[in-house]
Amino acid sequence: MKISKNQKYVWHILLWWIVSATYTRSFTLENNKNNSLQRHRRDFDLQEVPEPCDFGSVIRLYKCYWNVPPNVSRSQTQWRSGMGSSAYWIGGPRTDHTGADTSSGYVFYETSKLASNTVIPDSDYGSNQLFSPEYNHTGPSGQCLSFYYNIGGLSAKSLRVLLRNSRKEDTVLWESKDNSDGTWYMGEVALSYGERYRILFEAVSTEQSLKKLNYRGYVALDDVRFDTIPTKEGCVGHCTFEGGFCDWTNMDEDDFDWELGRGSSSFLTGPPRDHSSYGKDEQTGGFAYISTAYPRRPGDTAMLRSPNFPTTGDNAPLCMRFATHMFGNGVGTMRLVLKNEDDSDRTVWELSGSSGSSWHKAQVTISSMSPFQLLLIAIVGNQFGNIAIDDISFRSGPCPAVPQTAAKDNGDCSFEENMCHWSNPAPLDELDDIDWARQYFYDQSGPSLDHTRGDGKGYYMNLLTNTPLISKGGTRGWLVSSRFRPTSNTKCITFHYWMYERLIDPAGLSLGSLKVFVRLMKPGKPLSPLWRLYNHQGERWFPARAPIVTTKDRLPPQTPYEIIIEGTWGEGRVGNIAIDDITFFDGDCTTEPLGAAAVIGECIFERDMCGWTNISDLDDGTSTVAPTTEPKTANSVEESPWKMAKIDNKPSGLMDHTFRSPAGFVFFDVFHKNFIQRPKLRSPLLEVSLSGVRCLGFWFVVFGRSDATALEVVLLDMSEAENIKRTVIWRLEARNFANASRTDWSYAQVSVETKGNYYLNFEGESSDGGFALDDVNFFEGSCHTRPPAAVGKG
Repeated sequence: MKISKNQKYVWHILLWWIVSATYTRSFTLENNKNNSLQRHRRDFDLQEVPEPCDFGSVIRLYKCYWNVPPNVSRSQTQWRSGMGSSAYWIGGPRTDHTGADTSSGYVFYETSKLASNTVIPDSDYGSNQLFSPEYNHTGPSGQCLSFYYNIGGLSAKSLRVLLRNSRKEDTVLWESKDNSDGTWYMGEVALSYGERYRILFEAVSTEQSLKKLNYRGYVALDDVRFDTIPTKEGCVGHCTFEGGFCDWTNMDEDDFDWELGRGSSSFLTGPPRDHSSYGKDEQTGGFAYISTAYPRRPGDTAMLRSPNFPTTGDNAPLCMRFATHMFGNGVGTMRLVLKNEDDSDRTVWELSGSSGSSWHKAQVTISSMSPFQLLLIAIVGNQFGNIAIDDISFRSGPCPAVPQTAAKDNGDCSFEENMCHWSNPAPLDELDDIDWARQYFYDQSGPSLDHTRGDGKGYYMNLLTNTPLISKGGTRGWLVSSRFRPTSNTKCITFHYWMYERLIDPAGLSLGSLKVFVRLMKPGKPLSPLWRLYNHQGERWFPARAPIVTTKDRLPPQTPYEIIIEGTWGEGRVGNIAIDDITFFDGDCTTEPLGAAAVIGECIFERDMCGWTNISDLDDGTSTVAPTTEPKTANSVEESPWKMAKIDNKPSGLMDHTFRSPAGFVFFDVFHKNFIQRPKLRSPLLEVSLSGVRCLGFWFVVFGRSDATALEVVLLDMSEAENIKRTVIWRLEARNFANASRTDWSYAQVSVETKGNYYLNFEGESSDGGFALDDVNFFEGSCHTRPPAAVGKG
């Protein structure tokens, strides 16, 4: 068939259209594919690192890129800008962190009753959440999120940092449950995530059932910043092992190296995936590990070295947290060694053997008086098994070693599993009256939550009350540590305590006391007080700290020793005395709280006279300061000494002031003498304070019929050994005191000012009567003389 010219033209047009359409479609598909790849590559390469945010100042307060949920109702509160100058008006801390002043900004969340309902209808966020923009990913090396936080008030419970993925699932990255009492603390989080995410700060109020919600409180944030890891700005030593070993390095002095992995190739060894994605449907994550398979031999070691850390000092230990996976019958040992600047080594954590095919959380306190590094040492066992580590992080403060078997009997204990070699004395020892019990909250017994977990299911040690022996004040219980070896460096004990009295008697606080002693393992087993606190402190857990030194010379114990924690019930007993999270670390730490420091010369006269001694009237304080040992002469007068009160030997009807027990004070009592008796009670040698002045406080009772009955406080200044200066700094005569005919305790105080070390005498006068003394204490600084009837003279 012959084709016409017109038909040829039509075919040409049709063929051109087909070819053109095919080429265009091919070009479009290829172009779209390239654009998609480029967009995906751009998304993957985009590691957004937001600018630091200090939340402005009085000139302009702002939240930077941090957002609050919309549509918050009037019955709810949300994160808001604030500064110290408005703290008493709208809430928040009294200063910010950036400038430590009242005119620089921060953000905070009010935690009282108004803020307790955080649910917002039709919203993905709670009113208590502060959230970032959505980011693509962190990059394989990860990012360091650092910030400063401040938690205060009865209604505030905690601050949490959450990572929310594109499926709106939250993962808790960091949490603090400790009240900071107005102090700003630093928080750091190393995070690595391969998908789109947001960061949320979440403020948590206490449980709504508690009356604490009626009281004001806040959770505050300041100086939030992100940095790409590794960075010198923060997160030193932190590592998730997603993009490498961070700033940890394999050492040359070992037999083989740690490796990076993302999942074991065997069902019988190693983790199936990393710690952060374990048990989750996520495909990202890595870890560091060693394999004990061929060609490894038993005893081979692999060492991973940390970056350099500065000295922690006496008061700033670090808590190192990490995840471990040790699986296989011949898995071997993992050891954490602290290497000081002088190349001395100290093992701080060690674990051996298989712990199953699961990741386990671990932690240990790190402290050093010089710059240091940490060594993660893996030792091959019987050539079957893997050792893996993941998610290393550090945060300020001590923490009990976990697991307890890795602590090597160092005294640390969270009491979650057992009592960690802490024990109650046997009844036959006759050292105490009642026991401490490891327990959780039940049937209104003990604190409502523990410190470790922060809930009602955690364990702590509680001083028992459900025993017939607690029929009187002064009943005490001991908790005794395992035996420690002497060390050349001073160690510090830290713990958290709960001292809460539910009902306060009109006569005053009467919960009891909590004390810490060091008991030396030598003849007589002498006790040296380290820390003490009395009566009600508050309905929450408080941090405590004390250096372990002997009282006399403030040196570390030179013999083996034990730590004694003593709880004593007062007359009230309507409340709780409990402890949790005991930790030891190297450092000559300052006592926390400062008022709990044990001071030489302080005494409540429950157990003994604390170094106070009777001296003879022949010693006038100018020739010698030691109790006289001269034999009595024919003209000597037999003085009535100061005595420890006993149930069958004490002034009639007089109860102890400290615990209102039948005994527990000292007294002198003169019966119908024809001459004046002058009993003297002398202190141990007292050290001059840093300011040169202290306030002496004590409680006293005056009794008897003689108007000539009197009590003096005499200062013997030892700053010049050859010229001891004797000064009466306080004197009270019974005839001038309104309470002279009663058996009520009265408070007294007087300033003690010296240039050097000194002694104090309590010197009595009476021919028919006496005085009782209790609760001798010292406070820094001067004070007004009390009672007004007392006078001092030179």
